[in-house]
Amino acid sequence: MKKTLLFLCLMCMLGGCGEVTQEVETESMTVEQEVVVAEDIFIVGDTKEDVTFLTSEQMELVEDGFAYMEAMTMSIGWLPQKALDGSGDNAWMGEDFVEINGWNYIPYTDNFYTDWNVFYTDFTSILTPEYFKELNTNFDDDVEYQYYENVEDMLYYMPADRGSHILYMGNDMLRYELIEAEETEIIFNLIGYYCDFEDLENEDGKVARTMERHTVVLQNTADGWRIASFDLPY
Repeated sequence: MKKTLLFLCLMCMLGGCGEVTQEVETESMTVEQEVVVAEDIFIVGDTKEDVTFLTSEQMELVEDGFAYMEAMTMSIGWLPQKALDGSGDNAWMGEDFVEINGWNYIPYTDNFYTDWNVFYTDFTSILTPEYFKELNTNFDDDVEYQYYENVEDMLYYMPADRGSHILYMGNDMLRYELIEAEETEIIFNLIGYYCDFEDLENEDGKVARTMERHTVVLQNTADGWRIASFDLPY
């Protein structure tokens, strides 16, 4: 029996303070939205620009990590933009579904990842190999399967999507908070802020009501710094 996996949309809750303006991108335009922060919410941590516990190289790794984590945990197959050059049909609704061990997969047909090894090398330049394996592996009734599959040295992926947190206030309000920094490992929190459902259509601006910490772990490996754990705030 063919199966196509769909993630359930996961929901979290978070908050903030102050007053900022954030840009919201749509397909046709960029819209500025006013963000009003509830007076009883205290902003914790540093903005990206004020972070001192990460080098520029480490911060670049974290910034790249957002796109790679989205590809591993949010929308399987929607790879980092550099890998989607438009030369092939990389949409989920493509005609080239292939059944592998009872699951539907789609072949990657753009040009950036010419084979599985190029894909794997790229992703493990951001994630540790152990973390990549952990993220790429799931189980159904104790039967193991992978979201990204090596088929005769070519890249195939399972069309799956969990959606995103609609109450997330955006990365403009994201804050960084150091937990521990060593020569071999850095642990810190991404602090996200969230509005209420009632604020989604608030013409006077969204209000940050809650906040939540999401932990990131960077490890200094033989090949350089890599992400060993990354909890997206959205």
